[in-house]
This record gives sequence, structure tokens and C-alpha cells, in this order.
Amino acid sequence: MLNAQAFFFDLDDTLVDFGKARRKALIALAGQLAARIPNQSPDQQRDLQSRIVEDRTRRGTDMPQDGDFRGTRIRIWNEVLALIGAPRLADPGQLTDDHDLLTRQNLELYPDADASIRWANDRFQVTGIITNGPSDVQWGEVYAVGLEDRVNRVIVAGDVDAFKPDPRIFEAALEGLGVPPQAAVFIGNSAAHDAAGAVQAGWSAIWLNRDDDTYPASLPSPTATVTTLDELPALFG
Repeated sequence: MLNAQAFFFDLDDTLVDFGKARRKALIALAGQLAARIPNQSPDQQRDLQSRIVEDRTRRGTDMPQDGDFRGTRIRIWNEVLALIGAPRLADPGQLTDDHDLLTRQNLELYPDADASIRWANDRFQVTGIITNGPSDVQWGEVYAVGLEDRVNRVIVAGDVDAFKPDPRIFEAALEGLGVPPQAAVFIGNSAAHDAAGAVQAGWSAIWLNRDDDTYPASLPSPTATVTTLDELPALFG
């Protein structure tokens, strides 16, 4: 790892606090939905808002087998509307789009991200980001926090039709660089998608464990583990 030439970051919950932004967006959107239901007291509206947040969070956003993120999320929101007895919207994608917009508006870099990006640019020949998700959503996040010009390349799963941990997305990241997999390093918060995916692609993998989780014994072990991005320079001497 000390002789690495390329260093790539995951985006969501690695460089940006996606979970926090997504929850703020969900709470705001749930409040708007609850207010549309007539004949409610303020307390009833708040209770309904909490139910919407709880139900939408419980349903999650699992990666669809067919790659249709938007269709999957529209279906989930329609299920939430049915739960609260609200009619479907004329534009079925409005809630999904509103959720994405509110998320971008609340998105922030982690406090340790800026210095770590500068360190990586000084230390390695090539730097980049590899992120799962639809092209429009992930690029929207990149632009929202001004990362488009901070690294050499950004690889979005929706652009290359391969999602971590698929080795093809890691191959796409190195395409045309002349950097072999064994000279590349990837850091991310997901044990399964980021750390294990990078290892299986022949890269060095650093697992970012911000939340004191336990690494699954069933997955290939990462090359290293850190709890903050501030720990990266010490790994490379």
C-alpha cells in the first residue's frame, strides 16, 4: 500500500454525511405530506409526520436487481402514501425528486474530508471518487458540495452500469490510467460494497468505520481500518 499510485474515495457517508442529510430531508418532506391531510390537529400532524419518517426509513432503499432506482423509490413512496391514506400525486416521481433536492440542500462534507482530499492530491498520482447510485442523483451530490474539480475523476455506478462490489466499477476507475489494481487504494464506509469490493478487485482497501461497527467475518478482510479520514496519512508514512 505504501507504493500506491492511485487513491479513490467513496462518496456517501465517507466524504459527505449522506445519512444525516437524507434524514433531514425526509423529516421535512414528511411534514409537508402530513400537512396535506385535512382535519388534523397540530399534534395529529406531528404524529403522522413521525409515522411517515418511521415507515419510509424502515422500507429503506435496497439496490434493485434491475438497476431501476427511480422506479423502486417511486413504488416505495406510493406505499407510504397508501399507508397514510393520501392520494397518489399526479407526477409519480415528485416525491422522489423532492427528497433528492432536499437531500442535496442539506448535504455537507464531513469535517475531516477537505484536508483528506488535499492530502490525497499531494500524495498520489491519481485521485478519484467511486460512488454507487443513479447518475443524476450522484452527480447532483458531487456538484452540491463542490467535489467535481477536487479529484482527477469521478466514477458513478449509473454511468458505467456496474455497482460496487462489482469488480467492473473498479476496473472502470483505472481505465486508461496505466495504474495496476495492486497500486490502487479505495476507502469507504461500507464493509460489503467498499472494502470487500475493493479487495475482490485486487485493490488495497481501507474500511472507514465511523460508527464502531463490527466487520463481518464472512467478508474478505480490508487492508486497514480507520475511524476517521484524519488517520489516513499515518498509514502511508
